[in-house]
Amino acid sequence: MKDRETGKVSADVVPTTDKPTLQRFVGSRTETGAKVYTDEHGGYQSLPNHEVVKHSVGRYVEGMAHTNGMESFWATLKHGYHGT
Repeated sequence: MKDRETGKVSADVVPTTDKPTLQRFVGSRTETGAKVYTDEHGGYQSLPNHEVVKHSVGRYVEGMAHTNGMESFWATLKHGYHGT
Protein backbone atom coordinates (compact mmCIF):
# COMPACT_ATOMS: atom_id res chain seq x y z
CA MET A 1 0.00 0.00 0.00
CA LYS A 2 1.12 3.56 -0.65
CA ASP A 3 0.60 6.66 1.46
CA ARG A 4 -0.32 9.39 -1.00
CA GLU A 5 0.88 12.16 1.31
CA THR A 6 4.36 10.78 2.00
CA GLY A 7 4.81 8.57 -1.05
CA LYS A 8 6.00 5.76 1.20
CA VAL A 9 5.10 2.19 0.28
CA SER A 10 4.42 -0.61 2.74
CA ALA A 11 4.67 -4.07 1.23
CA ASP A 12 4.80 -7.50 2.79
CA VAL A 13 4.33 -11.12 1.84
CA VAL A 14 0.90 -12.34 2.88
CA PRO A 15 -0.02 -16.03 3.09
CA THR A 16 -3.28 -15.61 1.17
CA THR A 17 -5.32 -12.87 -0.47
CA ASP A 18 -8.55 -13.74 1.31
CA LYS A 19 -10.68 -11.08 2.97
CA PRO A 20 -9.49 -11.55 6.60
CA THR A 21 -5.82 -11.46 5.58
CA LEU A 22 -6.10 -8.40 3.32
CA GLN A 23 -8.29 -6.48 5.73
CA ARG A 24 -5.88 -7.19 8.59
CA PHE A 25 -2.98 -5.97 6.41
CA VAL A 26 -4.78 -2.76 5.43
CA GLY A 27 -6.08 -2.14 8.96
CA SER A 28 -2.63 -2.49 10.48
CA ARG A 29 -1.19 0.12 8.12
CA THR A 30 -3.88 2.81 8.04
CA GLU A 31 -4.97 5.42 10.52
CA THR A 32 -8.59 5.53 11.63
CA GLY A 33 -10.58 7.51 9.09
CA ALA A 34 -7.99 7.23 6.31
CA LYS A 35 -9.40 6.98 2.80
CA VAL A 36 -8.54 3.65 1.16
CA TYR A 37 -8.52 3.17 -2.62
CA THR A 38 -8.32 -0.33 -4.12
CA ASP A 39 -9.23 -2.37 -7.14
CA GLU A 40 -12.36 -4.51 -6.95
CA HIS A 41 -10.76 -7.60 -5.39
CA GLY A 42 -13.32 -9.15 -3.04
CA GLY A 43 -10.89 -9.17 -0.14
CA TYR A 44 -11.19 -5.40 0.14
CA GLN A 45 -15.00 -5.28 0.25
CA SER A 46 -16.45 -3.59 3.34
CA LEU A 47 -13.26 -1.76 4.34
CA PRO A 48 -14.18 1.48 6.09
CA ASN A 49 -13.85 4.74 4.10
CA HIS A 50 -13.15 2.74 0.93
CA GLU A 51 -13.44 3.59 -2.76
CA VAL A 52 -13.05 1.10 -5.59
CA VAL A 53 -11.69 1.34 -9.13
CA LYS A 54 -13.26 -1.28 -11.38
CA HIS A 55 -10.49 -2.41 -13.70
CA SER A 56 -12.66 -5.30 -14.94
CA VAL A 57 -14.94 -2.84 -16.76
CA GLY A 58 -12.11 -0.66 -18.07
CA ARG A 59 -12.24 1.99 -15.34
CA TYR A 60 -8.87 3.01 -13.96
CA VAL A 61 -9.71 6.35 -12.33
CA GLU A 62 -12.87 7.39 -10.46
CA GLY A 63 -12.36 10.89 -9.07
CA MET A 64 -9.54 10.48 -6.54
CA ALA A 65 -9.79 6.69 -6.63
CA HIS A 66 -6.98 5.03 -8.56
CA THR A 67 -4.22 2.53 -7.92
CA ASN A 68 -1.64 4.02 -10.30
CA GLY A 69 0.97 4.64 -7.59
CA MET A 70 1.02 1.03 -6.47
CA GLU A 71 0.94 -0.28 -10.02
CA SER A 72 4.00 1.86 -10.76
CA PHE A 73 5.75 0.49 -7.65
CA TRP A 74 5.18 -3.14 -8.72
CA ALA A 75 6.23 -2.42 -12.32
CA THR A 76 9.47 -0.81 -11.11
CA LEU A 77 10.16 -3.73 -8.75
CA LYS A 78 9.56 -6.28 -11.53
CA HIS A 79 11.81 -4.40 -13.96
CA GLY A 80 14.57 -4.36 -11.37
CA TYR A 81 14.15 -8.08 -10.74
CA HIS A 82 13.91 -9.15 -14.38
CA GLY A 83 16.16 -6.42 -15.80
CA THR A 84 15.13 -3.56 -18.02
